[in-house]
Amino acid sequence: MPLAAAWYLLSGFAVLLLAARDHTLSPWFMGLPFTVGQFLVAAIVHRASGASNAH
Repeated sequence: MPLAAAWYLLSGFAVLLLAARDHTLSPWFMGLPFTVGQFLVAAIVHRASGASNAH
């Protein structure tokens, strides 16, 4: 989970830096990092749950 937390922290910081250039926020600036972060969390939970032993 620290990896996912670091992703959200760094991507949020990057979004703020990108938005500061032209003072606009695109919905993609939030949606894309959130989607990647959610897939990362899902992969971590899936791996930690031992889902390879599921039927």
